[in-house]
Amino acid sequence: MAPWVLQKDIPGILRRVAALTVVAGLLIYLGINLRGTFSTPPLDVETPIDNSVSAAPNLLVKGLTNPETRVQVNGHEVISNIQGFFEEPIVLNPGLNVIVVKAIKKYGQSTTLIRNVILKEQKDISLK
Repeated sequence: MAPWVLQKDIPGILRRVAALTVVAGLLIYLGINLRGTFSTPPLDVETPIDNSVSAAPNLLVKGLTNPETRVQVNGHEVISNIQGFFEEPIVLNPGLNVIVVKAIKKYGQSTTLIRNVILKEQKDISLK
């Protein structure tokens, strides 16, 4: 092929490369956004620690998720702040308590964490 033929086709080659670059960028952008839309939400439960023992019947469940994510503690809807932090006081029963914390995105994807907490019964000791 003669060099003058390639020089004439340079604008066409540049248009094709530019079009492919735009299409590739668009596909990457859509892939990143769709992955974020259909992935499960992050959920970090700060307290209580799993398999912990408590002497007090009142416990504060605290954690963090995405701000637009709904949170439930043992099926009860909890309000999170604009940063995604949430707190919910619960009352423990004597013995083993299973605490289920669930983060739910608007399209239904969810993340569930379970914390087991044992409430140690206080025995009253009287001196007679």
